[in-house]
Amino acid sequence: MDVLGMIYHALMANLTIKEKAYGRIKFYEFPETGEVKAPFIIIDPLDVPIPKDYADNTWLAYDCLLQIDVWSKKRTATRELSEQIHY
Repeated sequence: MDVLGMIYHALMANLTIKEKAYGRIKFYEFPETGEVKAPFIIIDPLDVPIPKDYADNTWLAYDCLLQIDVWSKKRTATRELSEQIHY
């Protein structure tokens, strides 16, 4: 299961996020300081997936701990994208 891909596709399904951060949603990569001319979204796993539920010795679900950062030069743009990600 590609959790990072699922999150990426969920973010791209949001029209506001797609409009403002298309091409700048990254995994594990942080932009250089001078490179932040438009908003960036960085998805960073903080820990390995942890099994949550089992049945017949098979994982049914697992918990993932991720951090999603929004980088931008404008406080309002950061807030707007953060609110869209929250939902």
